[in-house]
This record gives sequence, structure tokens and C-alpha cells, in this order.
Amino acid sequence: FPGFLLAFCCAMILLEPGNKIVYDTLKAAFAADPSRREELAVIAGDFDGSHYLVSTSKANADVVQVSLSAHCLKEVLENGGAEMMAEVYGGLVDRQPLPGYGVTISINLSAPPASQEELCEKASQLKRNLMAAPIRQMFNIVKANGPRKTLILPYRDEENMYMITGPDSVTVVISLKLKDEDDVIMGRVFLQELNDFR
Repeated sequence: FPGFLLAFCCAMILLEPGNKIVYDTLKAAFAADPSRREELAVIAGDFDGSHYLVSTSKANADVVQVSLSAHCLKEVLENGGAEMMAEVYGGLVDRQPLPGYGVTISINLSAPPASQEELCEKASQLKRNLMAAPIRQMFNIVKANGPRKTLILPYRDEENMYMITGPDSVTVVISLKLKDEDDVIMGRVFLQELNDFR
């Protein structure tokens, strides 16, 4: 066990900014023969309990919808997320998300953009872009010398993300509830390594 722990702590974990399943599904949809497009329904979960749905309807297999459900999406949309969606995704944003989802974007495969690669990347990074919105909003408050603000995002069940503006900084605190004994041990090792690094 100690050898495993040492190997785990010393290995680098590569976290991509986008969801690989969403990206690959969209790439395959663009590459498919238009005359053979079929109904699509792919659900991709993420580590934090959020999930994506990449889907088409029987009526129109030329339009792919990418929908996102996340625990704190309502709060994110109220704190810069709606503006971020308009800025990054523009006319792709559906006014009415699919039932059970907080946001949906629609991509017309019959009228592809100049850069399909860029669109697949942007769609796969939907959660990343949304979660960055409240942080960006807090930085803008500091930059404008606005009033102090505290924002609480219920990131997961029993876990919150707190963002607090200061005179010249933004502090982000993430509360974690580690339920598994192994996670607690790994968390202690991580925090000790972080402390030693400083």
C-alpha cells in the first residue's frame, strides 16, 4: 500500500479542460455521412456529479444538442454564466434547455462552421466555461473597485465553493467532504505535499 500511495502522489494527473466523450461524439457526428445520420443519445458523466447529454431527435438528426446538468448551474447562470454562454456560444444557445438540464446548445451539422474542430472543443468545454464565469465576475468586481461580495456555489451535495472578493484579490475556498477512508488519506498526503512545496 505505501508503494502505491507514493506512486500515486508522484504521478502527474492530466485533466483536460473539456469532456472527451462530448468531443469525440461531436467529431463523429460531423464525420458521419449526412444521408445515414441516426438518432443519437450519449450521456457522459463527470467526476463532480454533473453530466452531459449529446443528442438528436428522430425528427431532425441534423441538429445535435449538447446539454449540461450540474449541481450549482442555477447559481452559476445567475452570477455571470448567462453572459458567458452568450459570449462564447452566441446563437447556439437554446432559450429552453432540454428537460432536466440547465443549459443546451444546438449545432446544425448541415451548416457546419468554418472550424468544426474549434466548435467541438468549445462544446466539450461547456462546463469549464460556465464554472469560470462566477470567478471572472468576481475578478471584474475587484478590478472595478466594487463592493465586497461573497458568493456561495453548492458545488456538490454537502460541498460548497466560496468566492470572496477582497480589495485586490479573490479568494476561492472549496469545502470537501471525503467519505472514503482512502480519500481522506490521499487528501492528507496532498495537503502535506502542498504545505511542503510552499
